[in-house]
Amino acid sequence: MREFYFLFCCVIGTFFAVNYVWAGDGKVEKVQGGYLYEAPGKETPETYVRYIDKLKEEMKKKKAELEELELQIRGRKMQLGILETKITAIERLRTRLYFRRDFDLYRVKEGDTLWLIAGKDVIYGDSTQWETIYTANRDVISNPHRIYPGQLLIIPRLPED
Repeated sequence: MREFYFLFCCVIGTFFAVNYVWAGDGKVEKVQGGYLYEAPGKETPETYVRYIDKLKEEMKKKKAELEELELQIRGRKMQLGILETKITAIERLRTRLYFRRDFDLYRVKEGDTLWLIAGKDVIYGDSTQWETIYTANRDVISNPHRIYPGQLLIIPRLPED
């Protein structure tokens, strides 16, 4: 308990020494805010007027800061609304493009070949169409005999007869 009391006194003493200056004649002046406190029992009306004036000045500053922050909040809300509108438009466009697209995507699995992929019933059902897949994916497939698990391939839709 003694250590706590010592620490408490050190902190309070440091706070007092940093923030207040003894101005003589029983007056203590707050350095940062510029307040002038009279010793107890020696307050004058001028002291209270100065104190009230300082509080009014601080209140004006705080109101100006508050108005600035409110203005920033309104601006951010407007930006957020614009972004939400853009996101909605992009999602609508993405949905339209998804249903209009003339290709499907296929992720290569272990043991797949272009021949096997083309032969799947959900793809073409015809293994001889492997060249169609190869042609559409020349940017990711350098050798049609070498495809790797995890590769994402474009599977062009064939024109319906």
